[in-house]
Amino acid sequence: MKLEKDNVNQAFENIITYDVIVDCYNETEQAMGWYYYLQDHLLFPFEACIIDDPDLPFSGAKVTVIALASEEACSNGIYIIAKNKSDCKMILQLEHIRSDELEKDTPNPISLWKYWIAQSN
Repeated sequence: MKLEKDNVNQAFENIITYDVIVDCYNETEQAMGWYYYLQDHLLFPFEACIIDDPDLPFSGAKVTVIALASEEACSNGIYIIAKNKSDCKMILQLEHIRSDELEKDTPNPISLWKYWIAQSN
């Protein structure tokens, strides 16, 4: 469900339209636009937490995000590679993490992605 018009963030909309998905004509091109935008704007590694959700494995756990997953893996969503304190690697959807370090400033790449996801549903 789309957000109500009052919840549209024009600053986010402008960045997404003119920086992320500019010149994209279909969903595949938009996915790659997001992939390269995030690749260019996220500084790896960074600390994050898996959001509190009883349906997620390791809910609430602290992780170190080390990279985006491959282009191919991100063709239907954005996935990251993270490791927990035991160095166990996992692949997570970007919207399933929270990074207070990165999300304190807005707009930021993670907040932009979460906004895009919210607008798309």
